[in-house]
Amino acid sequence: MGDRAYALEMAKLLDPKGQYFHSKAWMKHKDNLILMERYHFFASSWRQFGFNCRSLAESRSDECESDGVLARILNVLKQAHHTSFDVLRTLKSDVLKGCVLVFSRIVHVMLPALQKIAEQMGAICLTEVAFSVTRVVGPDVGTEKAR
Repeated sequence: MGDRAYALEMAKLLDPKGQYFHSKAWMKHKDNLILMERYHFFASSWRQFGFNCRSLAESRSDECESDGVLARILNVLKQAHHTSFDVLRTLKSDVLKGCVLVFSRIVHVMLPALQKIAEQMGAICLTEVAFSVTRVVGPDVGTEKAR
């Protein structure tokens, strides 16, 4: 809920090289911004809006952990995070869908991890060459399995 100058300062702090946030970056992504109510922690914030009451900072307390502005937005962000990873997991499982792999000349200790990754991406992994194999994965095209 800060003004443009505040947003630009925060962008500089979070992205000092300007790789992710550009001064016009938000224009194309307004639908992705989350509007939240103002969080008044300091007295100056309350007074700026015409309220004359004791601030959270002055009372050396904070909002309720389960039902405050920050708690509510944290729940929204957690839900967005969880949902985006569910989507990525689903998309990831289609990357190698339909591929049947066999590994050739892969260091033995690396093989289980590579097979697991390939299977998470939708591949079927075999230990020996078969007619169903669509890809041979290895460092050398001249191996018996590759031929």
